[in-house]
Formats: sequence, C-alpha cells, structure tokens
Amino acid sequence: MRIIKVLLGLVILGLFTMFATANTHTIPLNFLFENQSLIGYTAIQSGPSSETQVTPVTTPRKIPVFLLVYSTFLIGFLSSSILTLGIHRSIRRKLKITQKQLAERDMELMNFKQIDHPLDSSIDPANGILPIQPS
Repeated sequence: MRIIKVLLGLVILGLFTMFATANTHTIPLNFLFENQSLIGYTAIQSGPSSETQVTPVTTPRKIPVFLLVYSTFLIGFLSSSILTLGIHRSIRRKLKITQKQLAERDMELMNFKQIDHPLDSSIDPANGILPIQPS
C-alpha cells in the first residue's frame, strides 16, 4: 500500500511540474479594482520636463500563472482542512462517549450474568417462601 502511495505522489508531482512548465508566462494580479493591486509596487511617473508634479502609479506585480493556481489550491486545501478539523474532533468526542457507555453496559451485563437469577433460586421472589415440592 505504501508503494502505491509513493507512486501516486510521484505521478501527481510530475503532473504539477508539467503544468508549471507549460504555464510560465506572467500576468498582472489586480485586487478588486483596476488601480488597486494586491501585491504590487508604486512607481513614480513624472510628467513632461516642464511639469514638476510627480504622480504615483500603482503597478501590479506580474506573477507566473502556475503560482497563482498553486496558491489558490493551497488556500483551498488549508481552509477545508481547518473546517473539517472541528467536525473530526466532535465525531471523535462522540465516539469516546459511545465507547464509554458501551463499556459500562458490558460491565452491567457481566455483573448480571454473575448474579443468580431470582427465578432460578429455590426461594419465591414474591413472598420469600420456598415453593411447594410435588410429591
């Protein structure tokens, strides 16, 4: 089983590498609006030599496509892992409670089997008198 997991991991790694090499071109990454970049830098753009005013322009940094796709998958994986962690913990807690209750019931059953059943004894449970033996 371990060999199958290693081979599957190598195949997935190969597919990721092929995807990365096929998508190395860069794209600008803007955040919500055109002039607001998520990761970028501010460039100083000066006008003609007669103007002294300098205008800052936010230019989005260009990143490779495969980094964008990989980071999206990574964020999705991490967020789903965090969300399922709470569900997993609650299920384990319920399992422990159920196992504890089952162990208590097993002990009750063992104690019940060790005690003689009242109908099997020679004393009548209703009034504590020995039953009449037919002759």
